[in-house]
Amino acid sequence: MIIPSTFKVIREIQKNRTKKRRSLLKMAIGTLVDRTMLIYLSFFFIVILLFVRDFLVQYQQLFLAFEAFFWTAPLNIMFLGLIRPFIHSSTRPGVMFTSSDLLLSLLPYRKEQIWCFHALVRIKKYTRSLLAIGAIIYLVTPLSMPLILSLIIGFILLDALMIIPQWLIFHLPWYLKWIIGQGTMLIVVAVQITFIKLQLPNLLWLVIFLGVALINLSGYRLVVNQSNWSMVAQVNDRILWNIPIVGFASKVTMEPIKRRGFYYHLVRNKRLRKPFNHNKKYQSYHRLIYFMFSEQKEPLFKMWLGMIAILVILLIQSTASFGFAVAITMVLYSQIMTSFFDVLFKEKLLYILPWRINDWRVAFFRWLWSGLLIWTLITSIPAFFIITSRLWLVIHMVAYLCVGYFFISEQLTHHCRVLIKSKVTQPIWTSLLAVLMFFGVIYSIKFPIISIAIIIFAILRYTYLNYIVNRRDKYGSRKETI
Repeated sequence: MIIPSTFKVIREIQKNRTKKRRSLLKMAIGTLVDRTMLIYLSFFFIVILLFVRDFLVQYQQLFLAFEAFFWTAPLNIMFLGLIRPFIHSSTRPGVMFTSSDLLLSLLPYRKEQIWCFHALVRIKKYTRSLLAIGAIIYLVTPLSMPLILSLIIGFILLDALMIIPQWLIFHLPWYLKWIIGQGTMLIVVAVQITFIKLQLPNLLWLVIFLGVALINLSGYRLVVNQSNWSMVAQVNDRILWNIPIVGFASKVTMEPIKRRGFYYHLVRNKRLRKPFNHNKKYQSYHRLIYFMFSEQKEPLFKMWLGMIAILVILLIQSTASFGFAVAITMVLYSQIMTSFFDVLFKEKLLYILPWRINDWRVAFFRWLWSGLLIWTLITSIPAFFIITSRLWLVIHMVAYLCVGYFFISEQLTHHCRVLIKSKVTQPIWTSLLAVLMFFGVIYSIKFPIISIAIIIFAILRYTYLNYIVNRRDKYGSRKETI
């Protein structure tokens, strides 16, 4: 009995799989658009390309400058191709070894031969995609053909070198994936900075290239002997049959593979399932606040991204607007973050538990204070280049912390009063102080003495509220911290 070769069998399976995917795709496109509409869309796509080409001709000098920069240091741009495999390594093994291949390995066919075939298929598909993208770029942009071909060849070689490292990283624990990913980003950034400052990138790139080559030589045995083939097959089956157009046409969407990295394991930490320590007064409060913020991660991410965008946009307009940017972001931070205090009490179960509003306030205030420290560190980065005196830089940062402290304290006090339906209203003088501090931060760069005045006021207010005034408020026991 003649046993068919491994290549012939896998090739036949590949053809049948491609036919099924193509028929599904054809039915989905036929459901969405008819043939006439498809012809119109093709002509429309060509017109769009011609319009983009005419528009980009105006920026021909910019493309020429990019081309000149590329030929001075081609490896710096090509090695950006390292980022893609590292990003995909958390959820994708990189080689399409499916369940059919796993069943095929039970027959007299070796897994390493099947794996090598799919690695070559990956290179072929990636080359085909890059050639198509390169052709469009050549037709639309003023970039030359040698530049585009050099980029294509470089990206193909890097992708081929990263097949084994991506496969090995996929099998690592999540914390090692996170460390390797962050380390790779730091190396790429460090090499770029080295190129700008020292003009010595080639040696570093050579070291990186040799390191990746050694990983490929020593890692092939690990691919064969220490791989979780069943897990790889399960993941690849999901990737293989997850066709977005088919899902959109059939309205049966398949959820993409979620990246379970640092945040996923941080939220599901085993320490969070341990019993409460009664010696730690605020542990239960902190844990509930922690879970609330983990559920509200998207609004938090948008808030931080918006604050950074405001800071960057205002600094691009003028460095003199730094004080205005800090004042605006401080107000936004206090308003948005204190609004999450109300989100905590949307859980009705909390109302039947024994709790004190003062304990909630103290625990929540610590979280907001930690975020304020992080934001002050972020604002200190542009301030380092704007404020020449390092002594005044420290004074300004301390003053901004005092202002943020004041905003958070007053906003959180207001939310506590609303929550317990207290009849005590906010004094007018606190609103006037907030306005004065807002404008004080705006003009603090121009008149640094304002920052000193803010710090003195914060010290006096802290002393007054904590050592002179009775710490009790009409809505309950309350301790002011500033």
